[in-house]
Amino acid sequence: RDHYLLGRTRGPLKAGLWQPYAKALFAVAAACRCPYFVVDHRQSSLDFTSMAIHDTPEDLGELDAPPNMAGAVVFARPTDLTRLLHYRLSHASPRLRVFHDLDEGRDWLLNIIQSERATKPAKIRSPNPRPGARPRPAAH
Repeated sequence: RDHYLLGRTRGPLKAGLWQPYAKALFAVAAACRCPYFVVDHRQSSLDFTSMAIHDTPEDLGELDAPPNMAGAVVFARPTDLTRLLHYRLSHASPRLRVFHDLDEGRDWLLNIIQSERATKPAKIRSPNPRPGARPRPAAH
């Protein structure tokens, strides 16, 4: 309805396991032509070292992330690790942010989606959508 993907996780998020999840999310995003997502980790906890979080932005570049992606990553409560992740992601891309409130993250993402839709030129639909198609008869 709002034109973004929603992913949810449960349990501990381990440093070596988030990459396959992200790669699958990016594959779905590419297939759907939808570069926007909210990842709800409120029922998960980060089981990372600060060094693994430090490497996260570089890891994203190796996972075929959509170039125009925008994503809100939501955790239940602020911790030192989620604050560090927020810092690393927001410096890697202004279109990736960590939130601790689902509605706030969703609103931030919807603002991006709305502003990008407002700046795209409207598509003009042809009365003959297929090349070589016969013109449609006029309605009387």
